[in-house]
Order: sequence, then C-alpha cells, then structure tokens
Amino acid sequence: MSEKGGHTAQTARPGGEEPPRSVKWSWGEKPPQLYLLCALAFLCAPVGLLAPDRFSVLLLTIGGLALLTNPVSGLGPIKRQLYLYPLLAFLIWAGLSLIWSTGDRQAVDGFLKLVIFTGFGVLLVTYARELREKDKRLLGRWLIPAIWAFCALFLVDRVTGNPLTGLLTADADSALPGAALLLLSWPAAGILFHNERPVQALVLLMIAGLVQAGAGAQGVVLAWLAGGAAAGLAALLPRVTAGLLGAGSVIAIFAAPALAAQTGLIQRLMPGALALSEAISNRPLFGRGLDGGTSTLGDLPDQGGAVLQVWLDLGLVGAAILGALIIMLAFAGRTGPPAPRAARLGLLAAALVLACFGHGAWQTWWVAALFIAGAFAAALPDRLRNR
Repeated sequence: MSEKGGHTAQTARPGGEEPPRSVKWSWGEKPPQLYLLCALAFLCAPVGLLAPDRFSVLLLTIGGLALLTNPVSGLGPIKRQLYLYPLLAFLIWAGLSLIWSTGDRQAVDGFLKLVIFTGFGVLLVTYARELREKDKRLLGRWLIPAIWAFCALFLVDRVTGNPLTGLLTADADSALPGAALLLLSWPAAGILFHNERPVQALVLLMIAGLVQAGAGAQGVVLAWLAGGAAAGLAALLPRVTAGLLGAGSVIAIFAAPALAAQTGLIQRLMPGALALSEAISNRPLFGRGLDGGTSTLGDLPDQGGAVLQVWLDLGLVGAAILGALIIMLAFAGRTGPPAPRAARLGLLAAALVLACFGHGAWQTWWVAALFIAGAFAAALPDRLRNR
C-alpha cells in the first residue's frame, strides 16, 4: 500500500494470485481506527448493560474520533458496499417526508439525528471492512472478552434483581440491554468460529439467549432463535439462506400492518400495535411524515417495533425501501468462509426480528446499536477477501 494513498501496481504475482486492488486510504502499519474500534469493543459491554440508550453517544464519539484521525480520502471503499444505495434512498425519502409531516422542529431534529448516526455508522463499518487480516484478529481479541463480560454481568444483574441496570436505566428501557447483548454476541461468535473454537462460540451464543429467558423478553428470545436458525443454514447453504431471509423479510415487512390488526399474539408482544395499524391505514402510501405521531428518534415513549413505525412515518414507499435494504444486506452477507457468513446472516435475522417486535426499535439507541454491531460484523476475518 502506498504511504501517500496512491494506487498499488497491478502486476501479476507468482502462483496465480490476484494483484491487490487499488487503495485510496493509507493507514500505515497500525491505523488509528483499529485502536478506536478496540475501544468501542471494550466500552460496548458496560454501555450496553448500564445505559444502552447511550449507544448513540458512543457511536458519535468513536465515529467522530475516527473521522478526525483519518479523514476519508476516496469513495472506493464506500462504493463497494452496494447496500448503501437503498440506505441512501431511505434517508432521502425520510427527508422528503418532512414536506407533508405535521411536525415542526422535532421532526427536523429527528431527521438530522438519523442522518448523523447513519453517516458515522457507515464510516465505522467501512473502516472495519478495510482492516487487514491481522488487525481484525486483534480487534477480535478485544471484542470476545467484552461480550463474555457482558454475559456475566447480565446474568448477575438478572439473578440479583436488576441492581446494575437500575443504576442508570429506567424501567421502560429494561429490554434494551438484552437486545444489545444479542446483537453483539453474533460478531464475537463469528470470530470464535473462525478461530476454530466452535464450542466456545456455541456456548457464548447459548448463554446470550438463555440468560434472557423470562417474562418481557419474548421478542429477544424469538430473535435469538431466528438468528440461530439462519446462521446454521448459512454455514451450509449461503445462497438459499440469503434468498429465504430476503423473501421472508419482505413478506414480514409488507404484512406487518395487517398482522398487527388481526393477530392477538403480535398485539401481546407489542402493546400499541393495533393502534399503530389503524393509524397506518389512514395514510398507507406515504405515511404521516417523519414525526408520525409517535417516537421517531426522539424521547417520546414508543408503541411498537421499527417496522410498524417505518410504515406509520414513511408509508408503503419507506417499507419497500427497507425491504430492498435487507435483501441487499442478506446477499452481501452470504459471501466468504462459513463462519463469517453464518455470523452475519445470523445477526441480520436477529436484528430483523427485533425490528419487528422490539420496543424502542426506531430510537437513536437502536440505530446506533445496529451500526456498532454491523461494524464488528464487517471486521470478521475473511481470508477470501483480504489476501
């Protein structure tokens, strides 16, 4: 790699290896983003347990420092992530919805937050993708102990009656630590699988789900089961898994308002789902605008998962863009060795279920937690891509 960010020479290598691709980001021997991502891995456990609603602050802090220490000098690494195109379309549609929104300054603030978190999140994911193989292994050595500590603290917190989460987290946010633990456990397990430690990886995933069994955590447990099924199938049949996950996500997204209106089970899992479904039916095509009458990246109490609130705020068009985004993420995650692709598709399946049933899954903490988990998933060692 050129120290000045120039293009590497495209010459043939002995043994038929492909020449290295052009590189515009020059990080030197040890990029500063590596240490920032390691700090993010170290901090995600205490933040996820004690103050998961501060994931947004964590994302902004690490993302801002990453941008300051190594500004982007080329769009090549971003252009290679094709799933960013529907994400950009989602942001554009959210911005346009402000035109017919009945909200005022709060709606504009919500859109600006969404743009800022998405920008910093994409930056971290891109930096993580471009790390060298040995740097990814170093990041894994920080992430795995942090997630084990998260599991241990979570178990102690549940056994002793939630004294830890009670320090900073309100009762309404009691489900947030479990969702954060589940999301972050998938990249850690993927690294363990890749390092040929399957027993430890399976134990980690089992603990991350079993410690959450009980009342009030049905959505998290469903996400845990869905993630496990998707990961197991992805290790053997990646294309089939990506197709099933993409098709299943589209069906779930488009059927969400009808199911919320007719199915008592969904109404029990999501209090307020029936009211959201009725509100969606009033303006199904474009939605009610980004304010939507409920919490959209704000501090008002939410009534349902992210999928229903996307329907409410952005209508059928927003739901279609969301479906396209998940399909492209599924097919992007199916590449690579069995361990990374299983972890990525398992994470995607779990996140989709949480988006359907998780309370608060349209808040700033949810957007930030998804990007943080996505950055670690992007940093999974992948020898097929990084030679």
